[in-house]
Amino acid sequence: MENSNTVSIPSLKGITLMKGITEQPKEQVTTYQSMIGSLMYLITGTRPDLPYTILFLAQFSSCATAEHIKAAKHVSRCVNGRRNLGLFYPYTTTNTINVYVDADFAGC
Repeated sequence: MENSNTVSIPSLKGITLMKGITEQPKEQVTTYQSMIGSLMYLITGTRPDLPYTILFLAQFSSCATAEHIKAAKHVSRCVNGRRNLGLFYPYTTTNTINVYVDADFAGC
């Protein structure tokens, strides 16, 4: 995904993901779980724009389909485009931080 085209928002508009009905190949599910695990590492304190989308995608870890992998790749493309963004916590600071987040990007 290093040389992929970037996107501006992590969520896919207009795509409704549903649980896979049939048994998926183990490689496909393992690949998806690995992708989600890697993305989850980013949300542990440095990327407050990603938790809603990644945790939504994590619900499908046991039954991932090609659509789920496509959505996870979309999030990876978003991360690729914003590599230099993140939170920085300096050792010594006296500043107050005010944070406002629309975690689901104006979704209902």
